[in-house]
Amino acid sequence: MRILKYLTVIASVMFLTSCDKHGLDLADGNEQPMDENMAELRIHYAEPIKTGAASRFDSLYINNKLYANSTNAFGATNVMPNSNKFYQAPIGTVNMKCWRKSTDPVYDFDFTASKGKQEVFIYDLEQAPIVLNTSFPYYSTAASGTAATWGADSTAYVEFYNFLYEEYGDGNKVPYEGTLQLQYQDLRDAEKWHNIGEPVAFGQASGRAEVRIIKSAGVNNGTRTVKYRMVDADGNPLKYITNKGVEAEYSLNYDTTNGRVYMFYSWGIRTSKTIVTSLVGKAIH
Repeated sequence: MRILKYLTVIASVMFLTSCDKHGLDLADGNEQPMDENMAELRIHYAEPIKTGAASRFDSLYINNKLYANSTNAFGATNVMPNSNKFYQAPIGTVNMKCWRKSTDPVYDFDFTASKGKQEVFIYDLEQAPIVLNTSFPYYSTAASGTAATWGADSTAYVEFYNFLYEEYGDGNKVPYEGTLQLQYQDLRDAEKWHNIGEPVAFGQASGRAEVRIIKSAGVNNGTRTVKYRMVDADGNPLKYITNKGVEAEYSLNYDTTNGRVYMFYSWGIRTSKTIVTSLVGKAIH
C-alpha cells in the first residue's frame, strides 16, 4: 500500500508538470515552458490551390529556426502545429520562411507578433500573412439552458474568418469583394438561421458567437450535426460553382459538440470548379 501511495504521488506530480507546459516549439514535437514575453502563433495555410501532397511545404522556419519539416503535413487548408496548440516566438518582428522542394524559400515574409495567442494566415505566397488575435477567453465551458426556453440545450462557440477568392475569365484570382456572414440552422426549426458574429470582409474575423446544441435523446454525448452556410451582403445564401461546374448554394454539415470552441474559414475560389469553395472547420478547444 505504501508503494502504491508513492506511485500515485509521483504520477500526480508528473501530470501537474506536463499540464504546466504549453507552446509547442520545435519540429520534433518537444514542448517548451511558455515565457511571459513570447507570442503564441498558430499558422494556417489558406491559399486557394489544389490540396494534397503537391501543396505541402517541406519545411517551415520561424526566425531561422525549424518549426516543421517534411514529416508534418502542412499543405493547403492545414494548420500548424495543430488546431489546439501554438508555436511560441518572440514578440515583435517575426520572419517566416517556407520551402517546397526548392533551393530558395517559396515564402519569405516578416510580420508583427504580439503578446498572446494569434492566428497567422498564409493566403498568398506574394503577400505577408494576415495576423488576427485569437478570441478570448481561449477556452469555453458548456452553458446550461433554461427550462422555459432551451430545456437541456448546451452551447458551443464558433468564430468565422473570410478567405474566399473569386476568379475571372483571364484566370486572375482576387479576394472576394463583398462581406460574408456565417449562419447556422436552428436545430428545432429548419426555417430559422442564426447569425454567427458579424459580417466580415476578406481577411477579417467575425468574433465568437454561441451555437445552441440541442439534445436529440435522453442520453446524448452533446454532439449534433449542425448545418452552416454563408450569406452575402444582401442576405442571400452564397452561390458557388461545384466540381461538376454547376451553380449551387453552399452549406456544410458539421458535427458540433457542446462546450467546445470552433473556428471556420471560407476557402477556395467561388467561381472555380477545380478549387471549390468550402468551409474549413477546426475544433480549437
